[in-house]
Amino acid sequence: MWMTGTTIPTTRSERPQRARRILLLAVFLGSTLAAARADETAAEACRRGERLLQVERVAEARGAFERAVELDPLSGRARYGLGVVRLREGRLEESRTELQRAVEIDPRHQRALRKLVPCPEILAQKLK
Repeated sequence: MWMTGTTIPTTRSERPQRARRILLLAVFLGSTLAAARADETAAEACRRGERLLQVERVAEARGAFERAVELDPLSGRARYGLGVVRLREGRLEESRTELQRAVEIDPRHQRALRKLVPCPEILAQKLK
């Protein structure tokens, strides 16, 4: 069965119709995903970024955390996530800046504090 209960088109004349249906489905799904992202909260974007980091999809996680910061610039969680992304990308100064922002927003942010402690040593090793 194919999409609406019909069989998969096999003749040449049915192929353009199938292609149009597939294109319409792709457009619909794409707009649905875009609409879902538009309604996304900063917390949801952070959760998405954290899941992406767990599976080492750093570039996609960066986008999620940047979106979270855009939605809520005072989210310590988003700043921390962006700091971790920058650290994994080897962008140490930017990582330190984001981690410091996370701590400024939430001085008790333990994970950000733990990541900040070794930063001067890591920077010194990189500069040698």
